[in-house]
Amino acid sequence: MRSKRVAMDVTLKMGKPAGLCRAGLYNIVEEIKREQRSAEVECKRIQQGEQAALRKKRYRSSSGRMAHKNDYGS
Repeated sequence: MRSKRVAMDVTLKMGKPAGLCRAGLYNIVEEIKREQRSAEVECKRIQQGEQAALRKKRYRSSSGRMAHKNDYGS
């Protein structure tokens, strides 16, 4: 919801009727949405990386080589 408030502030500062700067306003809102989206993607990528690292650690056997899932029985 922050993007809307920012957009409103921009219109108030400009002091023009909304019709004149609607296009500029739309661009600003799109820019903010795009940044949010890229930040979310980045966050997901980091989380996936962390999960992958955890998985790798989990499947190491005591000898240090990568363990197979069925090695745990022995």
